[in-house]
Amino acid sequence: MSNTAQIKNGYIIHKVKINQIRTAALRGYPLDDEDRMLLKMDQDSFIEYYTEKAVRDKINFYLGMNKVYKRIVDVNGDPSSEGNTEENYFYFVPMNEEKSIICVGEITPLVDFVVRTDIKYIDMITHAPLHSWSNSVLSRIKNKYITPWIYEELMIFPFESQLVPDYHVMTQDEIKKTFYDDNGKPFIKRSKMIAIKMDDPIVKFLRVSSGTIIRFIEEQNYIPSLVGKRLSYRVVVPGTIFESSKRSSSEVLT
Repeated sequence: MSNTAQIKNGYIIHKVKINQIRTAALRGYPLDDEDRMLLKMDQDSFIEYYTEKAVRDKINFYLGMNKVYKRIVDVNGDPSSEGNTEENYFYFVPMNEEKSIICVGEITPLVDFVVRTDIKYIDMITHAPLHSWSNSVLSRIKNKYITPWIYEELMIFPFESQLVPDYHVMTQDEIKKTFYDDNGKPFIKRSKMIAIKMDDPIVKFLRVSSGTIIRFIEEQNYIPSLVGKRLSYRVVVPGTIFESSKRSSSEVLT
């Protein structure tokens, strides 16, 4: 893509990359010096930085924004100071203004990279929806968690909105303390909890799997009440937010 096109899309590219960095931080990955520098850059400096990087490294402008983040998690996947290294790869599909859909050829470099590495989590950021064949190819990759994004979805960081309540992704220990009695019997089944779908923007940003329980603390200032805050729990279930509301299968908390 020409430098003119990069400047034309500068606002979008800059905004999306900044929110990608903030998403990595939200998930608990440490930021490096480059990330902290980029967070302080204005749009023009940002475009200049990646244009020079593309020329220096002889790569596509967008591929220069790709990045792998690492953190340490315990056996339950919860953040820890000791345990296993968990990696999250953010991949920017090069923008092509002539196409309104992402074909297989455009994701082939990502597929080749993913199957050759041990990286478990991949966020794929594109300028257009995926073609059905692209979805089919990605669905065949086993033991990987690929989260697709379109640029527009990353233009806004939802956790700045007053409409999004404070949240906390519960660890396995917190789940046991909250939902189990002393004999190890659950007070409530996941099937009886309020569901939140896998493609909900909040779930995508937090990058949590099905069965995860998220605790929300909602301010009640706009409703006359003796209770200032309301505590609620939602369980992540497969499906889309456009489907009819369905409960997860009748499994007990594990």
